[in-house]
Amino acid sequence: MIRRRLKGAALDDEGVGIIFVLLISVMVMIMLGTATAALIAQIKPAGATVSNGQAMAAAEAGIDDAAGWLNTNCGSPDGLTCDVPPTVGQQVTKTLGAGSHESFTWTVIAFVVGKLRVSSTGRALGPPVSGVQPVLKSVTLVGDITATPSFTNFQYYTKYETFPSDFVNSFYAPRSIQITSAGAATNSSLNGPGTIQWNGTCTYVDAGTTPTCDPNHSTNICEDLYFPNSSGGLGRSTDSAWNNALRRPSAATQSAMGISGAYSNDFAYYSENGTFTPTSGSSVSETHNDTCDSTFEPNMVMNGPIYSQDAYLIDRGQDTGNSKNSMPIFNDYAYSMWNGVSNGAQQAPGVNGGYDRAYPNTDGQISTTQNPMPIYTTNKLSLPANGAAAKSLATCTYTGPTRVLIKQNIAYVTSPGTPTNPAPAGPSYCYASTGAFANATDGGVVDAQVPISSTLIYVQNPTSGSPTVATPSNPVFNLSATTPFPGPVVTNGLAGTWDASAYSSTAVCPSPANPPLRRSFDCETGTGTPREDMYAKIMAAVNSQLGLYAAL
Repeated sequence: MIRRRLKGAALDDEGVGIIFVLLISVMVMIMLGTATAALIAQIKPAGATVSNGQAMAAAEAGIDDAAGWLNTNCGSPDGLTCDVPPTVGQQVTKTLGAGSHESFTWTVIAFVVGKLRVSSTGRALGPPVSGVQPVLKSVTLVGDITATPSFTNFQYYTKYETFPSDFVNSFYAPRSIQITSAGAATNSSLNGPGTIQWNGTCTYVDAGTTPTCDPNHSTNICEDLYFPNSSGGLGRSTDSAWNNALRRPSAATQSAMGISGAYSNDFAYYSENGTFTPTSGSSVSETHNDTCDSTFEPNMVMNGPIYSQDAYLIDRGQDTGNSKNSMPIFNDYAYSMWNGVSNGAQQAPGVNGGYDRAYPNTDGQISTTQNPMPIYTTNKLSLPANGAAAKSLATCTYTGPTRVLIKQNIAYVTSPGTPTNPAPAGPSYCYASTGAFANATDGGVVDAQVPISSTLIYVQNPTSGSPTVATPSNPVFNLSATTPFPGPVVTNGLAGTWDASAYSSTAVCPSPANPPLRRSFDCETGTGTPREDMYAKIMAAVNSQLGLYAAL
């Protein structure tokens, strides 16, 4: 009995274990079913979220495409005019990528010169996921777009209306000047003969870096706009920064320089110090004052549009009336970022209707049919401040003499001194010669086709090992072409196949022409058929003219 009971108990335990296994299996199946149902339920919303993001990206691509259209068709310097003006309701639809799951349509809502308001609708339909087709999503954006000018559109482009400080410093470098006689010295204090030793101009950095440079008379002023600006410039018309007694020369010095009047104090003055040592007597200190302002002079003709961030300085010929040749001539628009505010006060417009600077003792008038001039613009076009900054940004880098020919939006670049094996860093199109030319084994670029819409071209000086003087045996532009030379011509000689007796003034020239027989003057120059006696006609004409002059 006991054994049977124990065995039965064991059998009862085995039955309980099977039940637990079955319960756990059922619970796992229930959990998997629930999770699967939840995942399946989320596939469609997840796909919709992805499609929504794609639709947003497509709508933004439509805005970018509209901006590109505006810049292409409104190619004037500041986007004020359009070759192909858009019309309200005009639509452009494009598909993105290789498939057709994403697309955009932008529509013109409104247009004024240079500005475009568009509505861009992006659409996206992602691929099916586990047999579930995502819902088509669309997103609509509305944007106001302004045409962006390019400095390549201008005949004249500049940031500062001054000579660069590095140019001034190199032009007025430390130097020694001989004064051969008292009469050769324009300054009475020199009392020549003798020698002037100029220390040269300088650009102030700080007391430690440039200890001998006077910050008040430094050429830093040449690298500042006329007005204060957001980039940190003080503005050379600002009293506290530049227009003050510490910097500007005395009234007598200004008058001697030919600058006086209402605008004389805000010129970009700088100076350099020196010492005059006479052949006999004591040395005296000398100061050379000058300005680096750039001026539009009378008779200067600007046929294309011009742009400057700075204020223009206009010099109408003094006391020459209002004739056209007494003032600069602007045959197109001029743009400036100066809004007429100086020293915190709004200045009155100039005689041309815009804000500019009149050269002392003139009214600053220009010859133009446009009004106002210059046109105030908020478009800020900037180039790198110097070559070193430009090189780091360059797309294509060329070495030595380089020709850049721009046609529409392509620059055709020929640069025989640029190495191509290996080529400098940059896209392959920078250094790929085109046409009937091929790169030499040691380099050279001929007619590389470079798009200029998104390319910065930098031309650097050759290294010291490069030739500095071209010779017939070592030319700068050494190009080769596949065009064959013309064949040799038949030469004249006593032993030949030509026969002058074949022609006469009454005989018809052979047709087709026979090169070995082209030796008859009548046949080659006559116009009649048959050819007239050209020798006799020319002699008669010459004798007739000589007879006329002989009678005088």
